Amino acid sequence: MGIIFVMNDGLEIAFEKQVWFSERISVYKGYHLIQQFSPISEFTWNWEHPFRGECERQVITERRRRVPRSRKFKPTKFMLPTSHYDVARADRAVAFIQSLKHTKSVWSGKPFILLPWQEEVIRNVFGVVKENGYRQFSTAFVECPKKQGKELALDTPIPTPTGWSTMGDLQIGNVVFDEHGHSCHAIAKSQVDDTETAYRLTFRDGSSIVAGERHLWNVDKLVGKTEPVVWDTGTIYRETRRIRENYRREHDLRRSVIRIHVAAPLQTADALLPCDPYLYGYWLGNGSATKPEITVRTSDVEQIIENVPYTLHNRFPQKCGGSDILTYAELKPILVKHFRDKVIRPEYLRASERQRWALLQGLIDSDGSICGRKAQSTYTSTILPLAESVRELLWSLGIKNAMHSEPSTRNGVPTGETLYTIRFTTFEGQPTSRLERKIGRKRERIKETRSCFHYLEDIEPLGTGIPMQCIQVDSASHCYLAGRSFQPTTANSLPLLRCICSARTARKAQKSMAALPTAHRPALFLMWRCTWSSRIPHNPSGSRSWKVRNPSSTSPLTPITRCSPLRLPPSMATTSTPVSLTSWYPKRTDASTILLVCDGAAWHKSKSLIAPSNIHLLNNPPYTPEMNPIEQIWKQLRSMGFRNEVFNRLDDAIDRLCETIRQLSSEMIQSITARVWI
Repeated sequence: MGIIFVMNDGLEIAFEKQVWFSERISVYKGYHLIQQFSPISEFTWNWEHPFRGECERQVITERRRRVPRSRKFKPTKFMLPTSHYDVARADRAVAFIQSLKHTKSVWSGKPFILLPWQEEVIRNVFGVVKENGYRQFSTAFVECPKKQGKELALDTPIPTPTGWSTMGDLQIGNVVFDEHGHSCHAIAKSQVDDTETAYRLTFRDGSSIVAGERHLWNVDKLVGKTEPVVWDTGTIYRETRRIRENYRREHDLRRSVIRIHVAAPLQTADALLPCDPYLYGYWLGNGSATKPEITVRTSDVEQIIENVPYTLHNRFPQKCGGSDILTYAELKPILVKHFRDKVIRPEYLRASERQRWALLQGLIDSDGSICGRKAQSTYTSTILPLAESVRELLWSLGIKNAMHSEPSTRNGVPTGETLYTIRFTTFEGQPTSRLERKIGRKRERIKETRSCFHYLEDIEPLGTGIPMQCIQVDSASHCYLAGRSFQPTTANSLPLLRCICSARTARKAQKSMAALPTAHRPALFLMWRCTWSSRIPHNPSGSRSWKVRNPSSTSPLTPITRCSPLRLPPSMATTSTPVSLTSWYPKRTDASTILLVCDGAAWHKSKSLIAPSNIHLLNNPPYTPEMNPIEQIWKQLRSMGFRNEVFNRLDDAIDRLCETIRQLSSEMIQSITARVWI
């Protein structure tokens, strides 16, 4: 059973099955029939042109609807002078694709509507035809980045293993941290862009980040059912405005529509420190700036002496009573000229997690406290740089914290200084103190509480004109930490920076690395051989015979460091290969082991190929050029110097190849060839 719509130009549109014959049906812009009943007035309003409805006969008379076309469409600049753009052909291809429907996920059953850039590709491929009526382009290669434009302002602070950097100062190859605290590398970086709308996101801990409208965030949605989602900055802004404008209650005016998990503690190696971190932390709170002395409450002296791994040099009571002064000569390297110069040194903030916990314990045991009711820990100081460095220490340990300031008083009398108070919650498993009277007040973590998340305080648009950039990292989740509060944020996926690396290739590479005799990570080379066919007239007199010549370029490449000088041998003979492998190694790396990744070329697998004992060959699977990262370099070379080019002589092509290779920078090669499994 079905229903037929007959247009006045004779066109018939048939809708088959699941359509009831009735005097009341609903049509949605001609794309599909909705199984619901509605009055005839509602049946007519959704059409673009006037028509006459005759429900008894199920006949509708209307003009043929035009296929939507891209506004201001201009054919590709690569259209030959002898070709032309056929509008009818392009319309037919677009109409056919848009008559299809999705078959999976939430879009199942919905019409496939081409985006403007997609329609432009279809029109160029099917609409540009030659004089003989055949299409000029039979194959189209489309590179589409995933969620392009996850940008942050250039002055956004980025935590690194050596301290802090900014988005503008980061370089390809620099090390950053992911949301689990593990180190990862920046393998790509975009150009500076100031055309995207920027937003300032301010969090309740006082930190803020300036991000682009399309920057993605892995958040928990707090509107309706709480569930994890991936929202861009623009969506967060719109949802925040909607909630705060529709609900006028005081609670809703500050309501956060999202929450972001606090990052895990940074995973770093043990550092060589000038002083024990516990003693250093205690000195920062209750130590003399110019003398190697610390002031300790009399009842805590024995416990402090047990926790300091040095020999006590002197002990005497404080003049005012109630405390003792302990002298340790090991404090001399960290003394400062004035007590206001006290601040946590950078090497302590990026020391191992164990060392940073010891530092925090010293700070809490000296100038900190733990409340017995809610296990809320407090650290106070009148030195702002010291308080800010304590906050950085807490964030590096995965502890959410907030700082408040108020006038400082002593016995109710103002001192004229500002007191900075840092508060955070101490849970079991977080050793924030070594004193028995404090450590027993920790709180059992039954479930995830508000202390486990960042909450949004406000978001405001800043408009365009703010320079921003985005990076791509090689972490498993493609996330990295940004901002003073170590906010987990999503990195970019730039074009030409990600390869389809099969699990087989990754396992094969890891197995080869594990089997290597050295304990150090091997230097990884990518063996490549670029070839092309240049059709050169063999008989200049006009004969139709042609000769194909294949010039080759061969060189090893290290994706983590830089490309080696390129060689252009006249031919690649198997007998010359061992000499090449032997001569390449000592000039390009100091590593004792090399893992050479190469394709399945015949001379790569030849039995006569003799490689040094420190070079291990790893062949890619057959018929998988996309698995070889260096193939992307050849693709880049073709796009830079060989696009729509015809050479009369072979030497001209070789000269162009050399010129193009010289334009490749080390950063460009690193970004194109870097792979997670490397």
